[in-house]
Amino acid sequence: MIICIQGGAEFSAMCREMDAYFLSLIPDLEITIFPGASEHERSAALTSDNAIGYFASLGRKARRITDLTDAQALVLPGGSPRLLLESLVPHRDLLAGLPAIWGASAGAMVLGASTYLPDRGEQVAGLGFIPGRVQPHASSQHLAARTPGVWALAEHDGIVASLAEMNGELELPQLLRQFRKA
Repeated sequence: MIICIQGGAEFSAMCREMDAYFLSLIPDLEITIFPGASEHERSAALTSDNAIGYFASLGRKARRITDLTDAQALVLPGGSPRLLLESLVPHRDLLAGLPAIWGASAGAMVLGASTYLPDRGEQVAGLGFIPGRVQPHASSQHLAARTPGVWALAEHDGIVASLAEMNGELELPQLLRQFRKA
């Protein structure tokens, strides 16, 4: 599985290089957007339309899905990590078989072994695809702290890698690229 985690500011010009790299690794997969972190249908529609336009600007067609069995390269935009996690947990086994998952903000948070739910002030089990916890929208103070087990990512930062690389199963990185914007 190819994974992309981003700190936020998804679908912006600052993320184009990272997203183009991710797309280059999955040239034959359909981009499928699941806006499960959106709190309202209006927000889900707006997020999906924004994502579809953004991926079109990168030369790729994308479409919104509501049924996860339709997923190929699954795009998980930001919003509420609680809502997204609740909608994805029942489908964890299906998701584990996908060839690619892209998550930004809440979409990245739920991919970790644990997920912090800001609306509840608690940490819960995540989907467990990558070790540790993802902290999006990280401040320079959080980035400098380098907390073990935490993937701290600023707004336009991200990582693209294979699942094996993120789990430390490969001695030499093959696909791993880290993207940082000052």
